[in-house]
Amino acid sequence: MTAAADHPERLVTAGDVAMYSAQALLVAGMFGKVATTAMSSLSVLGTKAAERSKTLAELFPDLPTWWIPESTEAFIAAAALMAAGLWVRYVGRRYQRVFGL
Repeated sequence: MTAAADHPERLVTAGDVAMYSAQALLVAGMFGKVATTAMSSLSVLGTKAAERSKTLAELFPDLPTWWIPESTEAFIAAAALMAAGLWVRYVGRRYQRVFGL
């Protein structure tokens, strides 16, 4: 038997870690989008000329924001990570049912 079939709880745990990591990334990205939109709106209200929307790195230069998804591609990657985690968890649960572990 393979290692996955011998210890399907490892697959379930790996799937959970991937899903929870993706959820954290997506929530952080949504908060980041709200923050950049709010700051952009406030800057437009304060001045006559519209400024370009800033990134989180420009808004918070002292904080490590490299891990927060800001683009559509990054959100798609986080959603793909969540889908992969869901699939791995599903496979682990199926192994547990089939092999009775």
